[in-house]
Amino acid sequence: MADDIDAWLNLVSEAISTDKHIGPWSGFVWPTHSRRYRADSSEGSKRYSGRFNRGLDDNSNTTRWPALYTACSALIALSETVRNIQNGHANRLSNLRLSSLEVHLDRVLSAHAFTNGKPQQLFGIDFDRQCEGSDYHATHEFARLVRDRAEGMLVPSCSGLHQGNLIIFSDRMAADSVINVVESINLSLVKWEP
Repeated sequence: MADDIDAWLNLVSEAISTDKHIGPWSGFVWPTHSRRYRADSSEGSKRYSGRFNRGLDDNSNTTRWPALYTACSALIALSETVRNIQNGHANRLSNLRLSSLEVHLDRVLSAHAFTNGKPQQLFGIDFDRQCEGSDYHATHEFARLVRDRAEGMLVPSCSGLHQGNLIIFSDRMAADSVINVVESINLSLVKWEP
């Protein structure tokens, strides 16, 4: 198994090093986030690990890094929130804010393409399989390699909606890259328990 992962990481590293899939990206994105954080902040990701970041809850002796998770449409941002609300945590819905950001980044890796209505297995990642569980080993290694070359990456959304997500490594942003907060709305969401 370790040999398979090492071989896969070598392929990913080679593909990323060519810069073939890396270029500038500009547009609008939407994060759904706790009201305690600014819309352009990745501070929350420092506490908890996600699919493409390692937080303080990761007890291994590996490098930790933050990520600003954004969606390429407001609908995806809300869909991702619904997907990630776990039983017993519905009270978190009333503490959320939906924001709109205008983003200009110099170096973004595109790992987002669709064929026949499904995300391709770009760089050897089966995104459907990655969305089914919470074993983030492969996506953590992928993000770690991307961070060495890019400020962010476009990836498919686990919501199944086609526009995808933009993951921003805010600690890797170039001096002339920009994230502007356009608007923030406090969401009045309540999950009713039967």
